[in-house]
Amino acid sequence: MAARANRPATLITGRRLLDDPRAAFRSISGLVLALFVTSAAIGALGTIVASSSEVGGSRPANTVAVQFCGLTTSCGSANSVTSVPAEVLATLQGIAGVRSLALVHVDPSLTQRMNGIGVVSCEELAKNPAIGKCELNGAVARVGIFLGQNEVAKPPSLTVWPSASMSAASVERLPVEAVVVTTDGSPGSVERARTALGEAFPDGQPPVVVDSIGPSQLRLLSMIRSLTQIVVVASLIIAACSLAVNVAAGLNERRRPFSLLRLTGVPTAVLRRVVALESALPLLLVAAVSIVVGLLAAALFLRSQLDFAFQVPGVTYWATVVFGLVAALAIIASTFPLLDRMTGPEAARNE
Repeated sequence: MAARANRPATLITGRRLLDDPRAAFRSISGLVLALFVTSAAIGALGTIVASSSEVGGSRPANTVAVQFCGLTTSCGSANSVTSVPAEVLATLQGIAGVRSLALVHVDPSLTQRMNGIGVVSCEELAKNPAIGKCELNGAVARVGIFLGQNEVAKPPSLTVWPSASMSAASVERLPVEAVVVTTDGSPGSVERARTALGEAFPDGQPPVVVDSIGPSQLRLLSMIRSLTQIVVVASLIIAACSLAVNVAAGLNERRRPFSLLRLTGVPTAVLRRVVALESALPLLLVAAVSIVVGLLAAALFLRSQLDFAFQVPGVTYWATVVFGLVAALAIIASTFPLLDRMTGPEAARNE
């Protein structure tokens, strides 16, 4: 900027930023931090809410499962059921409120049985969406941990399980790893299903409700996102006030040099452009970097911790960012009258 300057304001600004970059960043640090927090928080929360609504996480906890493998990292061959008797299936299907059943079978590709890992036909999985879904055109899915007592960060209803290289007919001949019962979500049907599973499989683990994101949780996430936006707007206002103080302090530090420039014939408009460039140029450049880093941080967090595909924030986010930047530029412009008063001839006098 300094090397290619063809105007006095550009040359003065370039030299100022080169000589004292810390002072330039000090003025905009509050806004940059606010924009980073905005990008990371709203980006992550918005993706979670959108993914939960689209993939099916908004269903209530309506699915009950019993698992025959223990809660240890490995399971013996005794912790399995060769097949579920037809009368047990008929009893479960006859319970008021029960909509569908799914049998998760032992994964034959594993040399050692692992807790909560098995295979299930995609036809049955489609009827029990609370434990996940199949890949497109898949016949059999290899499902992971889906029971309520695990510490999975993301509800299984939002998970697309990988396909297994076997047919649905071959899966039915495998030992059973777990029985999954989907109800209409009413407390009575859920408890009746849990009781029936406990009576039918007394040697298995206690029946549990599969984790899911309910409507109340989605509303809570939406409220947190809205609260984050309010906090962000307040942070932008506070940061903008800090910007005004820092710009005024910078003018006070250079009142005598600016006064000398005015005495030598430099118009006040040139000094205003200097102040605007010194504040606005670092603000816009570093704000762009801060927004990109914040969104990237949210995307990496979602991918590594929740396995969500990041979704770019919507119009509200960008409107908040534009509002904050426009307000910051307006505050910079509001210091121009102060520049006129502080750089009069009397400020150039050497006491």
